Amino acid sequence: MTKETLLEDIKVLTESSIGFELFFVLKNRDIKKVHLDTTLYQNMQTEFTKKVLDTFNVDVDFTLKSVADLSDEKLESEYFYFDSDTMYDNLRFIIEFASQTDTNLFQLGENKYKDIDAILIKIGTQSNNVILYKHHYPINVLSKKSTINIFKEGDTFKEVIDDVFKIDINFDFLVVDEHIVINKLKTLETKFDYTEVIYAKAFENIEIITALDFVENLDMLKESIKTNKWAKKLNKVQGSPVIEIIRSNQEKVINFIKSHPKLKQINFTGNDKLKLDTKISVERFLKLLDDDYLHSQLTEMLYDTNSKDSVL
Repeated sequence: MTKETLLEDIKVLTESSIGFELFFVLKNRDIKKVHLDTTLYQNMQTEFTKKVLDTFNVDVDFTLKSVADLSDEKLESEYFYFDSDTMYDNLRFIIEFASQTDTNLFQLGENKYKDIDAILIKIGTQSNNVILYKHHYPINVLSKKSTINIFKEGDTFKEVIDDVFKIDINFDFLVVDEHIVINKLKTLETKFDYTEVIYAKAFENIEIITALDFVENLDMLKESIKTNKWAKKLNKVQGSPVIEIIRSNQEKVINFIKSHPKLKQINFTGNDKLKLDTKISVERFLKLLDDDYLHSQLTEMLYDTNSKDSVL
């Protein structure tokens, strides 16, 4: 998926004949359709459609990358997506929901607000639509048991006789064309246990570094990647061009490290094996693998950056 294909896919939201449907995802993963009155239906369709189009449009400067390129420092205008190659099992039910055509209605007599885990919103036509996922938090229910909820009608305040269910106009994920675009990374990591996937993949990638026979001892590296930030950085190793250079020409990499003002502080053994014996050395080694140390041909200055979008 590219930025251009995403913008093309959500053009359906600008059509006049689109519809709107709201669903509750229960904690047992059952999905129930919510019946809306006409005014609420139209208001929610308008607000959520506007939210998506305000977030993703040709005038917004944003980047869209595969979740395989998930970085340790997500930029505000940077979004990641899952596709068939990277799909995380815990998210697969959302993709399966996209192809469903029949669901039962949510009935408060059968279910309770406390049973709701998330909200799904479908906007578009039956064959061409956008789906939004929102995690539900208990705080979004104003219970009549613990509060007196009131509203103003004319000059008089009246009590709301039932619990109040709040829905803010935001979304965590956007689903289109069997791709899931992550709008809120925190929801993915904390509510879908994706952090555990990040850690597991990081330890698998340790084997890639071990096979290079370039580092004397990996104990400090293994300890460091128990933090989310450095685990993400290590997970970009598989696609790193630096790995290939280490495989083919270690002497070139050694000379680069020894001559670089930051990297030269990393020590080597007598047989030119890298010593990762401090957290600083681990940090700089991972930045090296991610090719974060860049040289400006114009100013001859060296930069430390993780923004490396190719211009070719």
